[in-house]
Amino acid sequence: MKKILLLSLLFLGCTDYSAAPEVAVGNKDLPNQEGWDSKAYFTDRGLLQAELHFAHMRRWDNKQLTTFSEGLRVEFYEEGQHNATLTSDSGEIHGGGNNLTAIGSVVIRSDSGLSMFTEKIFWDDANQKIIADGFVTMASGEDTLNGYEFESNKDLTNWKMKNAFGQSSRDIDLRTGTVRPRATKKESDLDRETQKVLDEQK
Repeated sequence: MKKILLLSLLFLGCTDYSAAPEVAVGNKDLPNQEGWDSKAYFTDRGLLQAELHFAHMRRWDNKQLTTFSEGLRVEFYEEGQHNATLTSDSGEIHGGGNNLTAIGSVVIRSDSGLSMFTEKIFWDDANQKIIADGFVTMASGEDTLNGYEFESNKDLTNWKMKNAFGQSSRDIDLRTGTVRPRATKKESDLDRETQKVLDEQK
């Protein structure tokens, strides 16, 4: 499973919320900032890391909370190259750090062909981990794997999940996410086995 998901995202570097006017602060329940149908850019040392598209964004400074409702899409990049897309019904950023929670019908589609489906994921920025405690499905042209308590590094090259089950045409180490093509016997080996069976029937 090649480089699939950049969730290193986040929210390091420059953020530009376009079309997000300030709201007068007279009520603690009112957001300090609110925006519609716009996007935010996240960069690190001048390189684009992620592009977040939202239908409705609200930010409360006193709560250290930013919410994205009515649909969320994140386009991920690594070294300037697009490598994955995340969509969800909504999302939240809590605290002053760079942790993101994506909630509801979460789908991650990598440019390498792997898709991940779940209801909620958490990006732990301090440990550079993707975490999903609930039911997760990972699918490609060759595999459909399901499980719980999913954990992965940011590009899904090293992942694990518990109680895994599903179908695959490859050998997969569920402890590490390592994928190996299933070993096929050489024709000469098959010929020898076939001859052995025929000899035993004589």
